[in-house]
Amino acid sequence: MTSGNERLRYNLFLEPSHLRVIGDGTGGSEAITAASVHSPGRAVFTIYGKILPGQSVSPGQYSDDLTFQMEF
Repeated sequence: MTSGNERLRYNLFLEPSHLRVIGDGTGGSEAITAASVHSPGRAVFTIYGKILPGQSVSPGQYSDDLTFQMEF
């Protein structure tokens, strides 16, 4: 996420315990699959975010754009 020239790092997760990082399946991440969605016939899922600790950034509003590629 960014605010001006400042960057705030975060990860996206498959569940609220923040243990399963969403990614492409490499480096310990997990790709979102039909099995991880738990909704046969539907692509409905919740994504959880967590800001990484120990960052020295100014207070303010931070934003980001996310793009997901889905293959069926």
